Amino acid sequence: MARPPKVLIVDDEASILASTSAMLEALGYEVATCGLAEAILASVAREAPDVILQDVRMPGLDIAAVVGEMRSDPRWRRLPIVVFTASMEADEVASRISAVCLLEKPFRPEELVTALDKALGAA
Repeated sequence: MARPPKVLIVDDEASILASTSAMLEALGYEVATCGLAEAILASVAREAPDVILQDVRMPGLDIAAVVGEMRSDPRWRRLPIVVFTASMEADEVASRISAVCLLEKPFRPEELVTALDKALGAA
């Protein structure tokens, strides 16, 4: 049996990491989390996710720099990113980093599944 898709959730809010992880695990996804902007690239390398669920408003996060560095590595060049945020400038950020889709917080489980399905289909 094939392993379930692995989602790396990146958010600085522990409650978001916990609730989103629980939701995804209940839906059958494999989940890893990252709560620090400076640990994103190391988490991607260590966890080898199939998709990243990325908050764009985190202390110390330069999303364009992180994604640029990730995209410079052939292993992660096509790794799909789903931006999830409560930020008003999210559309512009999602476009700038070529995110597969944008998910606004708070979201319903079915919205999350639709976004991940779209991202995994684009990989």
